[in-house]
Amino acid sequence: MAMRLLILSLTCVAACNMPTYPNRYAPAETVTVDGMRFRVFHTLSEAEAYRLNPMWRPKYEVVSRAGISAIETASGCRVNPAKVQGDAAKIAAELVC
Repeated sequence: MAMRLLILSLTCVAACNMPTYPNRYAPAETVTVDGMRFRVFHTLSEAEAYRLNPMWRPKYEVVSRAGISAIETASGCRVNPAKVQGDAAKIAAELVC
């Protein structure tokens, strides 16, 4: 029983920075902005940035600003500010290329 619980726990943790379906096969790039590391997945029209480094009580405003910058750096496109959503760990945005 303990082994099954361990395998289930590791499987759940391993999927934490996997992109959602539209970006599943998009290339990944790791970008550092203001000391925060992000793994960015993007297509021609949308992108997702996952914060990789641990932070104590991160503020959404700070993380989203850095995440948007990471998305723009990785994709080479601008982010549509009206189409940004997420939390302190993941930022999803629509791209304007």
